[in-house]
Amino acid sequence: QQAASAYRSPKLFVAGIINAHTDADLRRYFEQFGELVECQVIRNRHSGKTRGFGFVSYADEASLDRVLRSPVHY
Repeated sequence: QQAASAYRSPKLFVAGIINAHTDADLRRYFEQFGELVECQVIRNRHSGKTRGFGFVSYADEASLDRVLRSPVHY
């Protein structure tokens, strides 16, 4: 059994999201690396504008590894 500290969650923090981007935009880009379980742009609950970040969660660590090996993301 692996120690808890050795486990990497297949969840990725995504920074630098502009206001025009939606959950669908984030999903469209990041699903090229593997099966997504969750994809969310975090928004201000009062204004509806993005807070500039979001999260994507993959079904497995191999997908996350593919994202991390890719040198540049736009």
